[in-house]
Amino acid sequence: MSEQQHEVYPVGLIKVDAGSESRSDLEELRRLLAERGAQASRPDPVGVFVARVPAASRADALQLVFDAIAAAGADDHVAFLEHPEVPRHWRRWHVDSGEVRDS
Repeated sequence: MSEQQHEVYPVGLIKVDAGSESRSDLEELRRLLAERGAQASRPDPVGVFVARVPAASRADALQLVFDAIAAAGADDHVAFLEHPEVPRHWRRWHVDSGEVRDS
């Protein structure tokens, strides 16, 4: 799929606080998303907003938004509205042994 043929995936987000730092981080997030070809709406009164992300897959769209949140330093102020579909996400990886347990 070429870049022009990418599907646009909506990614629901929520602003979790209303401080001035939150507002500046949100604006930085919106700028970074725009640089990557995505658009983000303004938060509604509850704090919900949507990023519309052109990508080859939903996983790619989620990764782009995740990376933009981290780059904007907005990880303390913005959360994904829906839990991404990640099979067995609760499994714990034990770094020392490399073992995976359902604990």
